[in-house]
Amino acid sequence: MAGMKMSAERYIRECAVAGYEHLPAVLSKARVGIIGLGGLGGLVTYLIAGAGVLDLHVADPDTVSLSNLHRQVLYDMEDIGTLKSAALLKRLKALDPEVKVRIFERIDETAFKDFARGCNLVLDLTDSQETRLKISALALKARVPLVEAAVCGLAGQIAFFDYAAPDFVREHGCLACLTGTGLSPTPPGISGPAAATLASLCAQIVLDILNGSYTGRGRVHVLDLRALTLRSFTLRPEDHCSCRRNNAD
Repeated sequence: MAGMKMSAERYIRECAVAGYEHLPAVLSKARVGIIGLGGLGGLVTYLIAGAGVLDLHVADPDTVSLSNLHRQVLYDMEDIGTLKSAALLKRLKALDPEVKVRIFERIDETAFKDFARGCNLVLDLTDSQETRLKISALALKARVPLVEAAVCGLAGQIAFFDYAAPDFVREHGCLACLTGTGLSPTPPGISGPAAATLASLCAQIVLDILNGSYTGRGRVHVLDLRALTLRSFTLRPEDHCSCRRNNAD
């Protein structure tokens, strides 16, 4: 009885949001996978766990470094040299002891199948275009819904690739249709507030997708903190992309 009362109290303000009256119950049945636990991934994971997503698969092989701390707000000086996954787990358990976290080190084709098993949604929040293209291809092959988010400097973008839907690729294509397959150089810099703002926006989109109330399917959201703008445009398939041939059914 005490546990039920605490749970109701934990989410009382969230349930007061119009359309979110039953959100904690919905989120309690969800499993989400997060790849990349840096400036985006760490905060996104913390925010959705706080909202009620308590079944998580996470993956990041990196350790915390001093140069991370201006933007990776879940970590501090005591975490330097510690695996990000381990440091994040400590924060999540302090937030809610009921959270269940399964940690994966690296994601290749074999590991992805296990990583994505049972996930309602996978988030790719890595900082390498090469990695993002590989994860997108794996998610498409497995028909797993995928949120892609990236931040650079004072800008970022988010897109939801609903690969589980049979008509999505035909109508909107894949990540390679959006970015091309050429590899871009490592971003030269990143603002901490830009990472935190995009992470918050990403977490909000995740909640709405899981809640069935997201209205941006097939659109890319582009944030520009220098201009204080948020623009959106519709994803379109690239005629020569292999995703259309491989998903013709």
